[in-house]
Order: sequence, then structure tokens, then C-alpha cells
Amino acid sequence: MKPKISFPLTLTILLLWLLPIATVLADGGHGDDTAASNGGSPILITAVVSVVFIVGGIFLANEGTLGRYGLFSIILGTITGAIHLNIGLNGNTLLLLNGLGYFGLIAALYLPIAALTPFRKWIRLLLIVYTLITIVAYIATHPPAYMSTTGILDKIVEVLLIVSLVIDHRKN
Repeated sequence: MKPKISFPLTLTILLLWLLPIATVLADGGHGDDTAASNGGSPILITAVVSVVFIVGGIFLANEGTLGRYGLFSIILGTITGAIHLNIGLNGNTLLLLNGLGYFGLIAALYLPIAALTPFRKWIRLLLIVYTLITIVAYIATHPPAYMSTTGILDKIVEVLLIVSLVIDHRKN
């Protein structure tokens, strides 16, 4: 039987999730110094979607249908999806779509939908490739002098996401 996720661990996970969101806010709510901020509504939308995903992952872990690395993948995917979604809601359509893509792929990979079960291996592979493309695209379009704190933090999260997905695949 898989270990239950306790309330203190849940609280720790949610607090760790706040770190990248706080970084986005420190960058003016949009990840760099060029986009105009739309006030608090994008961060509120991002927060609600993220909390739903993280709490859902914790629920699946407590039900025994999700392992430790699956939960870690949901959390990391939610963090990077939230960063992209927040920046996208502030006017960058490409990053909005990228954030929605992360949420969609994480949901397709981990939601207990029987029709998706035969495709989980391919969904996981697609999420890994999607993440790699995101990392390469960021590096290709941002010379080191123009990389933001949010961007660098997000690339670290994305690398950890890939590692977590590979480990989760090997464990299952």
C-alpha cells in the first residue's frame, strides 16, 4: 500500500508551489519587463487551476492510484504550467497555449480515465518531448543577458519534470 499524504506534507507542497508564483509576481506578474500587467486576475486564475491540480494529485496519491513520482510530476507540471499560463494571461498567446498544453498533458497522463490507459506511455513520451521543446525554444529565443529569474527557475522545474517522468515510467 502506498503511503498517505499527510496534511503537513500537503501544506509543504502548496507552500513550495508558491515559490515560482512569487517569482512571477516579483517579475511584475508577467515573467519579464516588457508585457503589461492585467492586475490580479491572471494570478488568481492561475492559482485556482494550480490548486485544483495539486489537490487532485494528492487525492489520487491517497487513493493509491498514483505513486510518489507521479505526484511529483503533477506538482512540477503544475508549476511550469502555472508560470506559462500566468504569463500567457498577461498577453503572450504562445505561453498561454504552452501552459494549457502542460495542464492538458498532465491531466491526460494521470486522470483515471480508462479510455486513456493504453496511451499513457505515449502521453508520457509526448509530455517529455513537449517539455524538451519548451526548454530548447526558451534557450534559442533568450540570450543569457535576457533570461529572467522566472525563466531560469522554470527551466529547472522543467528538467526536474523530465527526470520525474522518466523515473515514474520505470517504476510503473
